[in-house]
Amino acid sequence: METGKKVFADSMRAPLRHERRELTSRKIVVLAVPRLALFALLWLVLTESDPEGWYIGVLFVVAGTLGSIVLRPDYRWRLTLGGSARFAPFFLRESLFGGTDVAVRAMRPSMPLEPELVEYRSRLSESGPRIFMTSVISLLPGTLSAELEDRNLRIHSLVGARQAIENVQYLEVRVADLFGVELDRNGGTREEEPENA
Repeated sequence: METGKKVFADSMRAPLRHERRELTSRKIVVLAVPRLALFALLWLVLTESDPEGWYIGVLFVVAGTLGSIVLRPDYRWRLTLGGSARFAPFFLRESLFGGTDVAVRAMRPSMPLEPELVEYRSRLSESGPRIFMTSVISLLPGTLSAELEDRNLRIHSLVGARQAIENVQYLEVRVADLFGVELDRNGGTREEEPENA
């Protein structure tokens, strides 16, 4: 029994030792510099460039950078240059349109709403792009990602199931282009739930 515990404990520590060995000072710098810049920029935006905000901001920027390095996922996101150039204007346009749509719906309660939970099976085979897409879905007009389990995605829609699925399929193509991955033929369909009588 004691031997089994020791083997289990060693197996749990082994990946950590291996990971520490791989994380050289050069890799730490390569990982830290863009994260540090991103978190500093985010802090500037959040504090509206208030210089007094940096007293505590330095702590949060450094903690965020270290946390993002330690907790980084195993999947390494490989973005394509062309896909990034095409995704950036799409992201900005959809963010603006999505925010405007929410504001208009809040100001005009008479606008038609079709609230529905939509089940969707993603055509993205890799987990990294799928997680990224799940985060971006909330920027699309009338959609909010509620849950992701393997390839199955649950979306809260205010625009009905059909429009939500069209929006997600369009986003899926953009995300596949961004990451340079192919879409699977399986997926991209709504998983019908039995209707309650």
